[in-house]
Amino acid sequence: MATSKKGAAQKGKEAASWSPSWLGPTVLIGGAILLVVLFVGRMLMTSSAREERDALEHATRVQAPALRGYPDPRVTISNDELASAESTEAAALEREHCEWWIAWSIDDPPVETEILLFEKAAGAEHAWKRAPQGSSVDGVGYFSIEATDGGSLWFRRGRLIGRVWARPGTPAGDGALAVAARELDMAVVRTFGAEP
Repeated sequence: MATSKKGAAQKGKEAASWSPSWLGPTVLIGGAILLVVLFVGRMLMTSSAREERDALEHATRVQAPALRGYPDPRVTISNDELASAESTEAAALEREHCEWWIAWSIDDPPVETEILLFEKAAGAEHAWKRAPQGSSVDGVGYFSIEATDGGSLWFRRGRLIGRVWARPGTPAGDGALAVAARELDMAVVRTFGAEP
């Protein structure tokens, strides 16, 4: 009886000495690494899904209006982006609830054009009163004027203000500006109607 107890105790000691001492810490470290990998993977998947959703919402909400029969714009800045724009003019427009500032570079004639699309006609009217006043030019939108700041030409339709100016270093005269302004105005009417 005593011998069998001794034998069992000896076998237990042998089993204990055979089991590797590194097994416990390895299991713990491996489990911790697995948890970290799973956590990081979940965070990346969640972050990626959130970014995709935000990008889709932004693209759906902030779709720049394209003018019918007019070239693709050079730059479009939405109301959401105006607040972070560096330009002080952009900051002023954001305060006036300008929905869009869209600019084009036209090759024939060589001019730069832009429109400011406001949320309400009152915002456009307020900005219009600050536009440089010059001699009137007939047939270009409503309240058409030729500004005195280097040959720019401004016009207003409802909640929209358009501007055309000669590209620096090009020979675009007043006639070319008037033609470009009429083309921009016609594209505005085709897209938004006579009273945007």
